Amino acid sequence: MAMNGRRIIIDGQEIWVPEGNVTGRALREYTGAPPEAVFYRISPQGHEVIEDDQVLDIQEGERFGTLERFVTGGRR
Repeated sequence: MAMNGRRIIIDGQEIWVPEGNVTGRALREYTGAPPEAVFYRISPQGHEVIEDDQVLDIQEGERFGTLERFVTGGRR
């Protein structure tokens, strides 16, 4: 079956996204990741955190990931 759009990888899963620009929020929704999770782009330069309102020009084969946000205790 032919898909319209671009193939990307999010958390190891192949996802098809529409052609053109998409927001970080839209990508998060494709994964089903909770709103409090950190969404990031993986590149040779490192990891870039993607904000929900950030508009992205997605390229074929790009890789993304999500991490649960957590709070650590401070030193006393």
